[in-house]
Amino acid sequence: MDGGLAGAVIAPVLGFLTVLGFIVLNPICRSPGDSGGCYMSAVTVPIMLVVPGAMTFALAGMIRLLVPTLRGVRPVQLARDLWRRGRAWPYD
Repeated sequence: MDGGLAGAVIAPVLGFLTVLGFIVLNPICRSPGDSGGCYMSAVTVPIMLVVPGAMTFALAGMIRLLVPTLRGVRPVQLARDLWRRGRAWPYD
């Protein structure tokens, strides 16, 4: 499963379970005069977590792929090489 797709599924499920736990633990949500706001958050939180979850897991997947590639490379030397190559590139 792709990292972004996994995040788009896992983050809303965890968000829903967290909100469900808050609903169970909060006595106001179970009172007779509750307007339903607690239960509305059980819908909105997972919807709002789809995109951030996908982006977070996709970023983690990219970092996981890039770290082995960049082992042993010094960042300053890499920046110098890229700067020189970028500047000399049209004249090669």
